[in-house]
Amino acid sequence: MNDQEFRGWWISPQGEAVLIPDHFKYLLENPEKFGLPKEELARVAWEMKGDNREKYMGLAFQRGWIRVREQKGFTIFQFWEKTDSVISRIKNLLSTFNLSSQDQLAITENCKMEKHKITVERFLAPGIKQ
Repeated sequence: MNDQEFRGWWISPQGEAVLIPDHFKYLLENPEKFGLPKEELARVAWEMKGDNREKYMGLAFQRGWIRVREQKGFTIFQFWEKTDSVISRIKNLLSTFNLSSQDQLAITENCKMEKHKITVERFLAPGIKQ
């Protein structure tokens, strides 16, 4: 998949969706937006894979940020804990996408290390517990 085919976002705790080319790079370049100490991130070696990458993105999740990626036929959402606020912010972003009701979402709740796949229709249905 080349850069033109990839779309990713960070969704802030306030609901602002920021379109970005690389989640980790954006985190390293903007630690103050995530409430992370710049000195701590400066010690992280630039790695596209590995424990440092996951550790520091996990800190963003714990501060209420949501990572969104479109990849291999799925829209992927990663966050710390499923709350009403998280669900609301995901639904707001989904309303701007051109997805069919049967398109697949992959949801990862990092605090529990749980991953689920669900259709857009089911996720958006009122009264359905995600």
